Amino acid sequence: MASSTWAAWNRFQVEFVGALDWTGVLVLDLCELEFIDSTGLQTLVTLNAETNKYGLDYKVICGDGAVRRVLSETGLDGVLPVVGDFSAVPRSDSPI
Repeated sequence: MASSTWAAWNRFQVEFVGALDWTGVLVLDLCELEFIDSTGLQTLVTLNAETNKYGLDYKVICGDGAVRRVLSETGLDGVLPVVGDFSAVPRSDSPI
């Protein structure tokens, strides 16, 4: 893994651990992402496993762009909680 990718992965893990104390819905907005590689897909799979492990609710918002196509082609759209837009995300009173 390239050092910049590794650094991004480490930062993601730190942010994710910080979300574990939160009881709302964790939203991963990928709508403006134009490309996702195997590291990004692995991150989503890991996020799915960890949220299930800790009982967190989360949604992956990816619209109809390139990321949605990749998730569909890999079958991950049937594994991950993928939604088209924010209207499918439950509202929360949480300030986060």
